[in-house]
Order: sequence, then C-alpha cells, then structure tokens
Amino acid sequence: MKHSKFKNGGLLFELLTRQITSDALNGSTSSPSTKIVKQYFKKDTELFKEAKIFNVLQQTKIKNSEHAKHLIETTIKSYNKTINQAKLRKEKYELIKTIKESF
Repeated sequence: MKHSKFKNGGLLFELLTRQITSDALNGSTSSPSTKIVKQYFKKDTELFKEAKIFNVLQQTKIKNSEHAKHLIETTIKSYNKTINQAKLRKEKYELIKTIKESF
C-alpha cells in the first residue's frame, strides 16, 4: 500500500479545517478553505470516506498491540471495500489543484 502525506484525504481535511480556524481567529469572515471543504468533503464523496477512516485511526486510543493490529487490519479491509480508488484519485487531483490555485 503506497502512501503520500500530501495526498492523504484525512490530512488535507485536517489542514483545511485548521486554516478555517486560523482565518476566523484573525477576523476574516470568509475563508477559501470553507468553500473547498464544502465542495470536496460532501458525504457522497470518496474524500469524505477517506477522511472518516483517517479520523478513526487518529482518535482511537489503544494500549494493547494486538488490538492495534486488529484495528489496522480492519481499517485496511474497510478502506479497500468502501472506497473507489479511481474516483478517489480524481477527487484528490481536483482538490490539490484547487488548493494550489487558492493559496
């Protein structure tokens, strides 16, 4: 399984939400990140599904290595079963293109 931090949907979602928070704290009423999140992370998108899986892995606290191994194996199976890879690649390409144009 290949992995690129720059193309991780969950990580991109996290960074965009942090940008929204930063813009709000700086007094900006509208952030380009808000529009991007609303456009690319709708419930019916593959990016949303990937971000959800990312959050499960990120927020689950496990102390036992056997439970951690089981969580990772289950997550990989779920990822492969629920996410359309071709559609996800296209959505990520469009998302990264929009981020580059906006920032």
